[in-house]
Amino acid sequence: MKYKFPNGENARPESAEEPSSVPLIEMDKIDPEMTFKLENEIGIIPEQGDCAFWITLKGPEGERVEGKYFVSGEGQKKLIVFEPGMPGDGNKWMEERFVPELIRQGYCVFCVRHGGTKLDTEEAGRFVNCSERIAMGKEKGSIIGQVAGKTEYTLADIDDEPRIAIEALHKQFEQLYLIGHSGGAEGIALSLPKLPREITDKIRSFISLAGYIGRYDEENDLFDAKGIFDSGKMRAYYEHCKTIMAMGDSDENVKLKKEILQTIYRSKFPENINLVLVNSPKDEYVDMESSREFRDLVGRGLRIIDETQSKPDFHDLKNLQPKTLLRLLNIYHPKRKHTVTVKKET
Repeated sequence: MKYKFPNGENARPESAEEPSSVPLIEMDKIDPEMTFKLENEIGIIPEQGDCAFWITLKGPEGERVEGKYFVSGEGQKKLIVFEPGMPGDGNKWMEERFVPELIRQGYCVFCVRHGGTKLDTEEAGRFVNCSERIAMGKEKGSIIGQVAGKTEYTLADIDDEPRIAIEALHKQFEQLYLIGHSGGAEGIALSLPKLPREITDKIRSFISLAGYIGRYDEENDLFDAKGIFDSGKMRAYYEHCKTIMAMGDSDENVKLKKEILQTIYRSKFPENINLVLVNSPKDEYVDMESSREFRDLVGRGLRIIDETQSKPDFHDLKNLQPKTLLRLLNIYHPKRKHTVTVKKET
């Protein structure tokens, strides 16, 4: 299949190091010095027209969002933007388990890497999942999303990544699908009300996988109904994230967390977007009640109680099958509100 190049070019990029163009993305939305073609990605079949890139997207105010961009040779009308939780190892799970089948079904996929992720740690491979980008870090900055003069990335920066990515990528696609894992769902929920109607009209679904988008209980200082996280435990969580990401002051990020959740619960969710929330009742970190709270805020949506997950790591939804995710992407009943319990692996 011949790719559509927005700048009028009809050839594939000539160089893996400095691509002259990237399919379906306007080149003024990309930093070419930090964009390159990837070889040997799982699921990519060049003979069928697939390709993959590491891309660095530019926001309108100088922001940078980096990640892997997979182009399907089966069609270029549908785009999935995936926002992982923090610190961000969900990308490896998404790219190895789901992306191969998604591109076979005609979805292009962009998987975000969090700004501030450190490239010079022993665990960088787990969170960046790109040896080429890690190697570049030795010459072009030691963190993902490097912006001149910026050395720390707050929770507000992380949660704004979906907005920046969607605004940069949407133009050449007819349908958009948003998937957030864990805290990544929060970033999507925060971003949606900020997007103009011309973009939200294209968004078909928002799928929250083990997502946390619950209300903050100010009276009891709890971030969830079960009491797993209060301000002290949330601070400890951000201290852990600081070993992997350049995140700044943890107390400030706890304060931002409260403000972000309050903003989400004061916002209006676009009526045309299908909402699907998948959570395990045994999740170690996210209380099932948070999915009900967000579904009640929206007033509609499919809430799935997934009892198929098994030890260890219920939060990672490791028993979720690619064919099941594809079915969720194909569901479109944006005005319905219902709950389903899944008891057998699908």
